[in-house]
Amino acid sequence: MRISSPLVIASITCACAGFFSAGCIVETQAPPPGPPPGPVVVAEADAPLVQDPGVVEIDVEPPPDQRQYVYDPGYPPGTYFYGGYYYYGRYRYPHDVFVNRYVAGNVRDRRYANVDENRRAGAPIEAQHRANYARNGGHPQPAQQHGDDHHDQGR
Repeated sequence: MRISSPLVIASITCACAGFFSAGCIVETQAPPPGPPPGPVVVAEADAPLVQDPGVVEIDVEPPPDQRQYVYDPGYPPGTYFYGGYYYYGRYRYPHDVFVNRYVAGNVRDRRYANVDENRRAGAPIEAQHRANYARNGGHPQPAQQHGDDHHDQGR
């Protein structure tokens, strides 16, 4: 019998007629670990994703050519790294606060898990960031009213 990697072989002992038992082999398809990943939904935060004294609202954003956009699992599209901080929406986060309290929760819950999808969703965000920077010299626009259901992940 050939066993392929996605199959799980379980040996079940069937008790029969009191004095003997027979071994049974059951093949089942292994489910992926954890909950199924949801679709990538991107809404730039109009409030900090986590509450921490090190999180500050951005006064002036760095030039787009100096930003390092991050598309690793757990990072929402549009997140970039600059000067030792992560930037998302209108806020700048210390490295440890963003990674340990927000990204870790996203990874655990399998949000933003697909790097290719994160890149596709991030491309128009990067273009919008460049256009905004060209228009206003790095001064953020007033916050738009929209929902973001990932506030205070990891608390």
